Amino acid sequence: MNEGQEYIKTHCIHCNKTIQEKPWISVMYLDRVANACGYSCGKHLSDYVGIGYFDRIVNKEDFNEPRPAMKVGTTIEITSTSYFDRGCRDIIDEEQKDLDKILDEYSARYEESSSSDGEYSD
Repeated sequence: MNEGQEYIKTHCIHCNKTIQEKPWISVMYLDRVANACGYSCGKHLSDYVGIGYFDRIVNKEDFNEPRPAMKVGTTIEITSTSYFDRGCRDIIDEEQKDLDKILDEYSARYEESSSSDGEYSD
């Protein structure tokens, strides 16, 4: 306990444990204060006081940050370099060259056939 602060013994609304110090969360409910001893009991608080009780929290100074506190990770750029080794990339590049060659040959044949169709249209 901090100097100068004295807490009244109270009970957790979920597990009924006696709370000797400051409760983890206290919420006004039906002209009474409902207390939870810790995070795990606080998760069940809405079962007792209803959903949407943030405006009725008594100890808001303990909840000035978003909860739960999440660890922020770094973003990884996903590229073929990060997921394939050089051998796999070489195979993929070779297959792409083969596909491009087939597409070029098809385009050339299509252009030849469409230009030759125009000559015999009499």
